[in-house]
Amino acid sequence: MGAPANEWLDALRAGTGAGDVPLLRRGLGLAEDAGDLELARALVAAASNAALAGIASDGPATGNVATRAEVVSPLADASFLGRLGALAGDHERHTGVQAIADVRTLVAVMHAGSLRVRRAAVRRLVQLVGDHAKERHADERRFVIEALGASRDVEIVYEVSEALAALPGAAGRAERAAREAFGAAVASAERITARFWEGETPDDAFGDLTGDERALLLMRVRDLPDPLVDHLCAVIEGADGVTSIEARRALVAALRHAGDPRLVPSLGAALAGTDASLAVEAARALRRIDDARGLPLLRMAFERSVAETSRVVLAGALGEHGEALGAPWVRGLVAVPDEASLPGVLEALETLGRPEDVERVVVWLGHADARLVASAVRTLGCIGDARALLALESLRTQPAHLALRAEVDTALAAVRARMELRGEEAPRAEVSRDAAEAAAAAARSAASSDPAVVRMRAGWDVFVGHLLLAARATVRAVARFEGAAARRPGWAVPLLAIGTTYAGCGEIAQAIAAFRRAIAADRAAIERRPLAVRSLARCFLARADELERDGRTDIARGLLAELGALDLRLAESSMRFEVGRRHEALRREAP
Repeated sequence: MGAPANEWLDALRAGTGAGDVPLLRRGLGLAEDAGDLELARALVAAASNAALAGIASDGPATGNVATRAEVVSPLADASFLGRLGALAGDHERHTGVQAIADVRTLVAVMHAGSLRVRRAAVRRLVQLVGDHAKERHADERRFVIEALGASRDVEIVYEVSEALAALPGAAGRAERAAREAFGAAVASAERITARFWEGETPDDAFGDLTGDERALLLMRVRDLPDPLVDHLCAVIEGADGVTSIEARRALVAALRHAGDPRLVPSLGAALAGTDASLAVEAARALRRIDDARGLPLLRMAFERSVAETSRVVLAGALGEHGEALGAPWVRGLVAVPDEASLPGVLEALETLGRPEDVERVVVWLGHADARLVASAVRTLGCIGDARALLALESLRTQPAHLALRAEVDTALAAVRARMELRGEEAPRAEVSRDAAEAAAAAARSAASSDPAVVRMRAGWDVFVGHLLLAARATVRAVARFEGAAARRPGWAVPLLAIGTTYAGCGEIAQAIAAFRRAIAADRAAIERRPLAVRSLARCFLARADELERDGRTDIARGLLAELGALDLRLAESSMRFEVGRRHEALRREAP
């Protein structure tokens, strides 16, 4: 598909208010003063024709775009990071990870994006600062090497290892030296495998290795030769004839982060088998393999599964592939928690969680089961909402949870990176503390109260919050608003009040986070309020200016695109013109 076709499809997904209306009108052959209805009709016709032509000529590439359009709503997260996730794996698109040239932004994406996006960010970093990139400054290369060396993200450990091995320095030398040990382990496994299939020994290649060799091989399955992968597939399917079901489960569990597409057929067979525990482990492994064959396998397994423990894991695996098929059901389980299914629910929320789930997940950080706490930490890191920072920082200093420090540090880095990529900042410590306490108390009260009483108390909280604002008690006012939001999830009024409060105090980055929550709760209600639309637009524009001055043009462009995806008809004409002008200018600067 050519560049114009991509532009028509992008504009159709994002809406025409993202600042590209003059460009679209000219490209579609319309007059500058053509009406919105005429523009919309011409755009739909052009996009449809381009899609039909692309399917005939481009084959799989166009099919990938259509698949994402089916399973990912472009309005679910219109921010820079959300759009990267929607385009994950499509390196030819100008809006993808390959277009990012700022190493600070890429390091943040490496911490906070979806799994595919994080993998792509690591590869892009090597392209930018590798040995071939002589024009890069030494300090940028040092920054990247330090960031890669500090990564503790087990899901991208293979990509990080490959990146460090391709870069200079002590970390690179250590990674290259480890390749020698890997080669020796592969040779040993090949000898044992050959003897096993020739009937000379009953022991399989991986069961007879030392613990270090086994871990080294399973971490780098993508580098194994085909005969060893074929052996793994035979064990997974039970075709070797000697491996017990318990050993097969353990092997598939160890392959959770393998990421090798060659395993997909065998994992699919395990997913469709009669052993529920083996199927769950196969779903976890398929979740992390970037292969188009995995999605239909997971979808079919989810639709035919009846066991709750299996369905939640399958729902989370589908979420990693961009399909929120089980999101409403999982969210219902969060509202009525059951400790038996809670580990799977927390795992599913890693891909399906939303900011409004943070308060419910934070509660489980105080649980006595360390594994449950670790799962809650990972979930909070994946959701990436600022309200989790206070609880995670508190957990990090608790002596009882020192063993979780690496998990907590990874989650904190992910939350901060996600905020950075969304142009947000955490509120002041005293505001966060009071707001978190008020929200937790309100949520507990709402759980045991009559719905009518809950609505009355939420309204009272908003009223008192406005009185406190009049008295300039901003911290207490925000706490009241947060309490009202916790009582009535989905009610945009208190969230809008928080946003306008921060905007009035000049805390633009904090206001943007609140406005996003309000839009997620009730977008139509926000777009019907002229004062809300104008305050929101001013904040997004001001923050985009700040980021552009700081050289963060990718994030600034994302803010403007996110703003343009909203209905800005109630904003001033001058502001709509400025949004369009700025967005078009940044698009022209894009590589």
